[in-house]
Amino acid sequence: MITYTVRVANSTGAVIGWVPDFESCRYVIRGDGGGGAMELVISTAHSDWFNPQNVDYRLTVWRSINNQPALLEGSTEFLTVGWKITNTKINVTALSLQSLLQRRIIAYFAGLADYSKFTTKYAGNIMKVLVRTNCTSAFAANRDGVDTYVPMANLTVNGDANDGAQLSIGCSRNNLFDTITMVSQSSMQSGTWIVGQITSNGDAWLFDTYPQYFGQDRRGQSVLSLSNRNVEQVELTYDRTKEYTSAIAAGAGIESARIIGTNFSTEITASPYNRKEMFYTNPQLTTQAQVNAAALTLTRANRATFSFSAALIQTPQFVRGVDYNVGDILTVEFNGTQYTTRLDIIDVSITALEVVERAELRLV
Repeated sequence: MITYTVRVANSTGAVIGWVPDFESCRYVIRGDGGGGAMELVISTAHSDWFNPQNVDYRLTVWRSINNQPALLEGSTEFLTVGWKITNTKINVTALSLQSLLQRRIIAYFAGLADYSKFTTKYAGNIMKVLVRTNCTSAFAANRDGVDTYVPMANLTVNGDANDGAQLSIGCSRNNLFDTITMVSQSSMQSGTWIVGQITSNGDAWLFDTYPQYFGQDRRGQSVLSLSNRNVEQVELTYDRTKEYTSAIAAGAGIESARIIGTNFSTEITASPYNRKEMFYTNPQLTTQAQVNAAALTLTRANRATFSFSAALIQTPQFVRGVDYNVGDILTVEFNGTQYTTRLDIIDVSITALEVVERAELRLV
């Protein structure tokens, strides 16, 4: 038996209350560096929790398996960003901790070494430096604007680990989340998987980088298959509708003196016609290494997607949170072929009638 309870805390982490009797709860947890979300429907008895003064209330889902102590779902919290109150219920919308990165820009002038410009640095170190210098007290005095409220009091950043591929980028005044995603994708295109993610232990928040996988490598231990009766409604998707296999990135300069970088994905040879071109311009890119890295990032971000989705079935031999979880490397068996996949996303929908879990997995 698996039970779910939602905890509500204020923005400083003080617990306001617990909601075991919600009408419905749907949430998405991710291990790929993307942003998750929650939709919660509860009784109007809790309407005093939701008013314009209660900003960034923190919602967490706690999951108990067979009456064991409840564990925090997804190592994340969801920050309330909106709600609608009727005479019978409250519909609450909240975003995962990754949304904190979307709230900041890299507020340093172009070309500032190790703040808005990085030359041959490890991807993981770049991501951590960007979070430190835009979200914590490690910001520099020449950050744009007044520095009041820059540090996020509950957030710390783990130490550099020299992980990921070595990259060169320029990112002045770009969105922090978008830049971290770009750095992650650039490293992956270079052959080294890595993501940067904010996690919670139910109290404090930590930004860290995860090379290879966010969870555990469970290939050979846990196999998702119809024959094992732990999945159903399996879909294997090959989607090339938004694919670009050739990227041209233009940096500083004009006409023939403009710095140009080009990158091809390995899929360009999939057919004689599969050269699909795109063009990107960013005058902040002032070196050949930077435009090359930008072109590489674009082909990674716009690659074809080969993915699985499936409804997860909890069995005594296959329980999420015990035998596998989000971010793990898993083996999927489908149509007589075994695939090595990464469990990137779990979408959980809970009502009084049933719990439905759907998973999205990417081929490794």
